[in-house]
Amino acid sequence: MKTLILASALAAATLPVMAQPAAADDPPPATTTQTTTALTPPPAPPQSSLAGAASRANATRPKKKSKLSITNETIKKSGGHITTYSGPSAALPVIPPAPTGKTPEQMVAEANAQRKAAEEAQKKKEAQERLKREQRAAANMEDESLDNEPDPSVTEHKMQTAAPPPATSTERKPPFA
Repeated sequence: MKTLILASALAAATLPVMAQPAAADDPPPATTTQTTTALTPPPAPPQSSLAGAASRANATRPKKKSKLSITNETIKKSGGHITTYSGPSAALPVIPPAPTGKTPEQMVAEANAQRKAAEEAQKKKEAQERLKREQRAAANMEDESLDNEPDPSVTEHKMQTAAPPPATSTERKPPFA
């Protein structure tokens, strides 16, 4: 069965080749020898339609002129003259100073005041912490510390009243991903 299919496929493939009749009226190609000189350009390869369109567009485009540079030599050659304006020069406009509203001395004074206020706030905070440490040390000396209380709820109440409320931040934190 396989040989039959193979044979029929081979016959079908050779049919178009056998169907073309040999043309007897076509003359055989003539073998002529032509001498070419080295000055003639080689024949151009066949171009696609895009390449032909591009070459036609480039042919219609005007050639670019060379840049003209003005130097002493080119002026001497051409016999040209250069004239300059020697009239009164135009005054530049006066730029008014930018209004900041504050003089440099005022800005320095404000910066010093802010720095002093920050130092005072730091000193006040350190003084409060030192006072708390002294109070805890005094309570430990008199056996009134929080650890001596047998009832945990009373100890917790003392801790909450002794500690200031936690500082809340206005800065929002991103949610956990």
